[in-house]
Amino acid sequence: MKKCELCGGIARMHCESDQANLCWDCDVKVHEANFLVAKHTRTLLCHVCQNPTPWLAS
Repeated sequence: MKKCELCGGIARMHCESDQANLCWDCDVKVHEANFLVAKHTRTLLCHVCQNPTPWLAS
């Protein structure tokens, strides 16, 4: 099970720009910080196997 790089919770997103797996809450905190990081495209991780899915978020 992939863990969030910041809090150790279950990772739900992968940010390629930050090379980090993040949970929902930490993803929001990180990517609300400023307009530059808000532009990062993140990949949703599968809730079963935690592999990257084809779905993106920004």
